[in-house]
Amino acid sequence: MKPCTPSIEPAITVTVFNARTKAPIEANIVVQDGKFQEVLAVYGATASGQTIYGGAFERPGIYTLRVSQPGYRTTRIARINVSKDECHVLTRHVNIKLVPVKKHRPRN
Repeated sequence: MKPCTPSIEPAITVTVFNARTKAPIEANIVVQDGKFQEVLAVYGATASGQTIYGGAFERPGIYTLRVSQPGYRTTRIARINVSKDECHVLTRHVNIKLVPVKKHRPRN
């Protein structure tokens, strides 16, 4: 058995990109497992400065992610299975590509 660390690990981490430009974007991310629901908070950043969201700390489960941002189509991903070993949850990382919504031009 390996020694456990005192860290507290997120079940899920997420980065969000614009599907067309590949540019990083900020987003509202909600994870849900049954009656449990949480809005992911900023957890850190990649080496390039991309925001990493994380949450559901030390909570294994089968999650659904809902990612939204004004100007983009909401994305939903179901059945993200997070398990644990003898010490911590085994964090699942998800990259989300949000599709921009076409803006309607007013007719003259």
